[in-house]
Amino acid sequence: MLTNVVQASPNKVHIDTKFTRYRKDGSQVASYESLYVLTKEEGRWGQIAV
Repeated sequence: MLTNVVQASPNKVHIDTKFTRYRKDGSQVASYESLYVLTKEEGRWGQIAV
């Protein structure tokens, strides 16, 4: 999995990710790219659905 912090502040982080799924024989099933937004609210970190 590759990850890259795109933007960060004390209460919010944007993380760009790319990961690949493989079969038992090592052949590739698929690759996926996603952007996660994590926020800190009331002292707890959580993920926002976008």
